[in-house]
Amino acid sequence: MGAVLYITFDGITDPLGRSQILPYLTGLSKMGHTIHILSQEKEDQFAREGEAVLELLKKYNIAWDHIDYKNKPPIIQPLIQRQAIKKRAVKIVATKAIDLVHCRSYMAGWVGLQIKNKSGTPFVFDMRGFWADERKEGGIWPHSNPIYRIVYHRVKQLERKLLFHANHIVSLTHKGKRIVAGWNHIRDFNDSISVIPCCADLEHFNPVQYSTKDREALRTTYGLNQEDIVIGYLGSIGTWYMLDEMLDAFAFWLKHIPNLKLFFLSKLSLEELNPKLLSRDIPNDSIRLHSTSYDRVPEHLALFDLGLFFILPVFSKSASSPVKQGEMLAMGLPVLCNRGVGDTDQVMEEIDESLLVNDFNEVAYKKVLHVLKDKGYREALAPVCKATANQWFDVNHGIETYHSIYTKLMR
Repeated sequence: MGAVLYITFDGITDPLGRSQILPYLTGLSKMGHTIHILSQEKEDQFAREGEAVLELLKKYNIAWDHIDYKNKPPIIQPLIQRQAIKKRAVKIVATKAIDLVHCRSYMAGWVGLQIKNKSGTPFVFDMRGFWADERKEGGIWPHSNPIYRIVYHRVKQLERKLLFHANHIVSLTHKGKRIVAGWNHIRDFNDSISVIPCCADLEHFNPVQYSTKDREALRTTYGLNQEDIVIGYLGSIGTWYMLDEMLDAFAFWLKHIPNLKLFFLSKLSLEELNPKLLSRDIPNDSIRLHSTSYDRVPEHLALFDLGLFFILPVFSKSASSPVKQGEMLAMGLPVLCNRGVGDTDQVMEEIDESLLVNDFNEVAYKKVLHVLKDKGYREALAPVCKATANQWFDVNHGIETYHSIYTKLMR
C-alpha cells in the first residue's frame, strides 16, 4: 500500500471530523494505507478534543499536521488559509513520498490540483456537495452582491477544473453523480465517479449497547417519563435546516398528542428558541436542549422514539447526504423528513414512504400523525431502519470503496 495525504479544511476535532473523517481514515490505516492528515482546527475544539484525537491517531499510526482555523475577514482569510495549507502540503508531499492526495471539498481540491500540476501526484476530489451553489442558495454569497457574484463564478470555474483534472471523484449521492455525469462538456466521466454517502460507524451507533434500564435512567435525567413520545433532532441548526418549519410541524402535532416532546441534541440556545416557541404557543416544558460529545451521541439517540429533520430542498442539496440520517436509522429510529434532498427520498421509501413529508403545511404534517401515535408501528419499523442503515450507511462499505479507489490509482 502507498502513502496518502488527506487534506481537509474541516477540523478532525470537530464533531463532523470525529464522525465523518476519522472512522474512514482509521479503517483505511487498518487496511495497510499510510495516512497523513492535514487540517485546520478551531481553538476551542482542539482544546476539548485534541488529546483524544491524538491518542486515536497514535493507535493507528496516522500522522497529523494542522493550522489554526481563521475565517475573518471573509474571502481574504480563506485564501490566506489555503495558502498556508498548500505550503504545508507541498512540503509533506516532497518529504514523505506521498503517492496520492485525497482532497475533502473544493478548497482542499484546489490544493490537490496545484500539487498535481507541480509534481504529477494524483488526487481524489471528494466533492461533499455543490459548494458554490450551496453558498449562493443559502444566502452566504448573495448574488445581489457583485463581489460574491464574482466569487461564485470563480468557484464554478474551479469546480470545472477539479472535475476535469481529478483522477477520481467521490459524490455523496447517486443523484449528485447523475448530475455531474451529465456535464459531458467537462469530460466523459464513465467509471471515474464513486458514491460514498455520509456513513455511520455501526459499532458506535448500535442500540443493542443500551438497555431499557439505561434508556429510562437517561429519560429521567431530562425529566421525561415513559408515556412521553420524544422526537429527536441531532446536529447543528444552520443555513439548511428548516427550524421554523420543524417547529410549525411540532406545534401542529402537539395539538393532537399532548405528551409529545421535541429534543434538540444540538448547541441551539434557549435564547434563540424562546421567541419562536412563544409565537407558536409551544410550552417550554415540551422542549429539551442538550449538547454532548460524539462519544455520547448514541446513548442520547437511544432515548428518542423518532428522529426529525427538514432540509431546504434546493438544487445544491441534490448532492447532500445528511449525517444525522444514517446515525439515527442505525439506532433503529424512524426518521420524519422532507423530500427533495439527495438520496433521502429513495432511502426512506425503502422503509416507509409515509415518513416523508411532501410539503411544509398542516395537510402534510397530518399524514404522519399515525407514526407518532402508534408505538407498535414504530417498534415494527426499528429493524427495517437498522437494515436500511446497514445497506446504505455502513462506514465499512465506505472504507472498502475508498480502498478500491486508492488501490486503483496507486497501481
